[in-house]
Amino acid sequence: MQLLIRFFSFILIILLIGLYFNKEDRSHQQQHITKQKIKHAKKVNLKNMSAKNQTQDIKKRRQPAGTKTHKQSREIIGQHKGSNKNTIPMNNKVNHKWKELYKKAFFQNLDKSNQVKDFKITQKRSLIKVKQGSGQYLEHVLISYTKPNGQPFSFEALIDSQTGSVVQSWNQTRYEIKKRYKIKNASQYNYQK
Repeated sequence: MQLLIRFFSFILIILLIGLYFNKEDRSHQQQHITKQKIKHAKKVNLKNMSAKNQTQDIKKRRQPAGTKTHKQSREIIGQHKGSNKNTIPMNNKVNHKWKELYKKAFFQNLDKSNQVKDFKITQKRSLIKVKQGSGQYLEHVLISYTKPNGQPFSFEALIDSQTGSVVQSWNQTRYEIKKRYKIKNASQYNYQK
């Protein structure tokens, strides 16, 4: 009798396990079918859209993981007391050609003998610097290039967003020329005791 009870218990457990896994497979299949329907619906919608709407829809989608998206908002730095960007009186305007203005001024100030290679301006962030109650639009950038002798050089700067002129610079690359000192052997010295 005990043997018969164990046998039926074993069969019941196997059936319950089988039903459980079968239920998971069905829910997984249902999710897969739902995902396919959504993908198919998107394809159909793209076919019915005009070319302009298709490009707008594609732009709204997520960008590839490798591309960085920069915030378009400006950080407020300096002497501000909970100021809102819209209430601060500004000393300058934003000129979208500030990079070209800076680059032009940079190359005009160089000697013809000091031509640089691989000149690059990398924008880090956009700022509003508040000083004495008024603000100034600035761009925080990293400027890098290669000197004529082949040494890489870079520095960070705050650039005026209207004129393209440098307001402040820091983190300049420095090269220290180290001369090796010759050390005499101990045997060359005359020690007196």
